[in-house]
Amino acid sequence: MHKPVIQISALAALFSLNQTIAFAGEVRVYEDAAIIEAKELVCKDDLPGAHILLNKILLTSPNSIPAMDLLTYSDVYLEDYNAVLKNCNKMLSVDPYNISALNRRSYYFLNTNKLPQALVDLNKLATILPDDSTIQTNRVKALRKLGKTKEADTILKSAEKAFWTTQAILSPTDARRKFFVKDLTERAKSDPKNYLIPLARAHLLIKLGSENKAIDDLNKVLANDKNLELKAYWLRAQAYKKRRQFDKAIADLSKIIDAKPGMRIVYWSFEPLCPHNLKISNWERVIYRLKDVYLERARFYLETHNLDKAVLDCTAALNIDPIFVPALETRAIAYDGLNLQVKKADDYKKMCQITNGRADYLYELARTNQNLARHKEAIQILSELIKQNSKDDNLIEARASSYLALKNYSDAIKDYDNLLNMDPRDSTFWKMRGTAYLGAKNYPSAVRDLSKAISLGAGPAALLKRAEAYQALGQKDLANKDLASAKRHP
Repeated sequence: MHKPVIQISALAALFSLNQTIAFAGEVRVYEDAAIIEAKELVCKDDLPGAHILLNKILLTSPNSIPAMDLLTYSDVYLEDYNAVLKNCNKMLSVDPYNISALNRRSYYFLNTNKLPQALVDLNKLATILPDDSTIQTNRVKALRKLGKTKEADTILKSAEKAFWTTQAILSPTDARRKFFVKDLTERAKSDPKNYLIPLARAHLLIKLGSENKAIDDLNKVLANDKNLELKAYWLRAQAYKKRRQFDKAIADLSKIIDAKPGMRIVYWSFEPLCPHNLKISNWERVIYRLKDVYLERARFYLETHNLDKAVLDCTAALNIDPIFVPALETRAIAYDGLNLQVKKADDYKKMCQITNGRADYLYELARTNQNLARHKEAIQILSELIKQNSKDDNLIEARASSYLALKNYSDAIKDYDNLLNMDPRDSTFWKMRGTAYLGAKNYPSAVRDLSKAISLGAGPAALLKRAEAYQALGQKDLANKDLASAKRHP
């Protein structure tokens, strides 16, 4: 579970971004903490609770595609079809080619016998995902009901080629995947020129850990079907990734980028909406486009320590989608490796604004500010986080260290008091409170805390600090004893 959302308004002064990003916090992306919370409610089958939260999100972010997407998902299962239509219409007014909205609206039209309207949506979907047999078979149903039998039969022949491959991709367990590997192998004998079959089999083999066999299948696809090249390169890169052959994976992704796919779909599959609930009815389409290819290649560049190239690829992905949070996060990691802490902080600021102040990104921003000695900004962020997570010792310890850096010893001591109430056996907390007392010139308290830290196993650093306190108290013999002991235990 992710930490609770922190309202961005409390931290707005920290996020002075350029205008292209300034509005982003109102958009609500999938990485937004409130969207994550809504998805978790859906996965717990608390659809009414998710409904309430999503409607609340839409009051302040009325054009949030992720919120409307989850809302229509829950409306389908609550059988509130009027709401499905209303929200799908709204999603499509914002994003005319939104696959989830087109699919759910066509489902609504089919089930309410509004067949011409269903066909409009299904035909649009078929141009985007021609090898999705569920879309094609729904087109066939609509056409047959309208008496267009010849057109339906033509589409059916095409749909049959993809039917078993679509079913295979929907396999939720290894047992089903193994079944479909055998099934597809048999079907390939009677339909050897249908290269969707080895493509789907490769998808299953990668999930089953048989990367070599998957690569053999994908080599066959690449040698024989130009129309499936992008999909085959994407899948082969995933096989190489599992084998940790990152240079080969990079080469395949580079071939996709060189093909200039634009906004075309590079690869699509079905994945469970809820990782712990594998019911097929809960699965959703996952779509990979050019921005995802750049991001994936950037991640492989991280693995091979080509950090500058990782930055360039993330930047390319962000040129396509300026609020693509995974690309910002990956670029921040690359900046960290390059020790470009200011740029890392800038990316985390953007992430915080885009995600309406997601707690884990705020924490990373605070820690980066500490690396940059921006302790006042770090304290402001950490204090807001602590309000929501008052028992989180990592947050309190981080804030205490910034108080120490600013020589605000009284507030540092309060934080260490709190930490020691939580864990009185932690030698680090005793040592750091002793250090704060030392800075505040409360030498007896410093000796007491540092002695406790040493008794609990603190090392030479605690001895050196206690030596300082003894020296300040005029107890030179004890100070010299600690200094000698520290030298013996480097």
